[in-house]
Amino acid sequence: MARLGDEGKTFTPEKVFLVLRSAGFGKRAGQQFANDEKKQPVVRPFVEGIEILYVLDTPKAFRFINRSDLETAGLNLERLHEIASRNAANLKPLKYGPAPNQPDIFFMPAGDGLGTARVFDGALWDRIEKEVGGPVVICAPTRDWVLFVKQENRDGIERLRGLANRIVRGEAYPVSPVVFHRQNGVWQAYAG
Repeated sequence: MARLGDEGKTFTPEKVFLVLRSAGFGKRAGQQFANDEKKQPVVRPFVEGIEILYVLDTPKAFRFINRSDLETAGLNLERLHEIASRNAANLKPLKYGPAPNQPDIFFMPAGDGLGTARVFDGALWDRIEKEVGGPVVICAPTRDWVLFVKQENRDGIERLRGLANRIVRGEAYPVSPVVFHRQNGVWQAYAG
């Protein structure tokens, strides 16, 4: 992580986002602070194999939100999650289209490091599901790529899993090949 100036030290609620990372990422990222509990990144489970981390978006880099930040801001994890989710819903909407050479798989790239934050924009997924004609199964193999396929397309889901695995193996900053979907408004790993 780049060295941050003063803007990276101040907890600014409008600049807090949530991102997906592979399970165990938070622990690995916090190893340098193993003896200081307050400097450990704030982590929350998402679905099996994936966790949520909270970041402060600064002009030069992202900084992981730690327990000291929560204490200083007077927030608990639930309130932090609410703030970060609201901020994610206000991000610039991304465009999606067919993934190259991948029938029925849609590709939604971001170039801002917050691609996986879009998972937490419920209105975005409501709109996408309406546009594609039904519920979708999603994966986030990188921090800036979200791919999805209609849930009724079993063959497409298997191809999505294969594609996600190939991307993760070749990616410098992988998230996870796990596929997931919304059920009653809650994200869950997709077992079907």
